[in-house]
Order: sequence, then structure tokens, then C-alpha cells
Amino acid sequence: MKEGSFALLKKMAQGMPVLFVEDDPRFRRQTRSRLEDLGFVVTTANDGWEGSLAFDRGSYPLVVTDYEMPGRSGVELIRDIRKRSPSTHIIILTSLERNEEVKGIFHGDLMVYLVAKSGIERAVVGLDDAVFMALARISLTKPGHEKLRIGPDGPPAT
Repeated sequence: MKEGSFALLKKMAQGMPVLFVEDDPRFRRQTRSRLEDLGFVVTTANDGWEGSLAFDRGSYPLVVTDYEMPGRSGVELIRDIRKRSPSTHIIILTSLERNEEVKGIFHGDLMVYLVAKSGIERAVVGLDDAVFMALARISLTKPGHEKLRIGPDGPPAT
């Protein structure tokens, strides 16, 4: 991500609540740290059940969730969130490249699908781009928010 894009991402994320649902403790710690570094106020949950409870207790314009979790999967969590809050933006983290179940829950521009192909470090770095796209979409749907124009070379440098 370009330096100007990163600065804009931090400005957009500042103080925004995000729900992060992940069952792997190491990945949860690293990703939470990254999201906090970007300026988000992060609530974490260990699985889909905890994620649903946390979602009920808070107001989250953005949810980042693992796909595969024991008990209640990320797909089940997303379906539940979609019923209650269709405008919530969602990023799915998964190591699965082709999954028809995931493709079936896309809803317009409200979801970014992130494939974490090469381990934790690459996924955390790739998260910046996915978060930027989600925040750009959020800013375009909120009245009074700064409109972003994203061209073929990415967002404008600041």
C-alpha cells in the first residue's frame, strides 16, 4: 500500500468500531494489533457464537471474520448479521481459494473477500487493502462523509 493511501486509511479508520471474529489466538492478537494501529476501536470474539453476542451489544459498520471456526462458522455469522444489519460491511478471512458457500453470501458492494494464501504475516498485510476498500464503500454510503474517488492506480495520495 502506498504511503499516501496508508495515511488516508488511518484517517478514515480513526475511532471507528470494528468487530473482529477469529478462533486462532495468535492470528487474533496480530490482526487486532494491526487494526488498532490503523486507528480502529476493536472488539474481538473467539468464534461465531461470541461474534453474534458481541454484534448484539455494539454498533459495528465493519466486521472482519474468519471463515472456518469451530461451532458456528463465519458464513453462519455473516448470514445472521445480514438479517439484522444489511448495511454492515464484512471482510472474510480464509485460506480457502474457491468456496461456493462464501460466494453465495455476497451482497452487492458490502463485502470484501480476502484470501489469506501464505500464512499470518501476508494476511495481516493484505488486510490493509481489504480494509481500505471497505472504508471507501462505507464513506460513500454515509451522508456528509467525504467522498472518495478511487482511480485505476488506487486512492489519491495525501
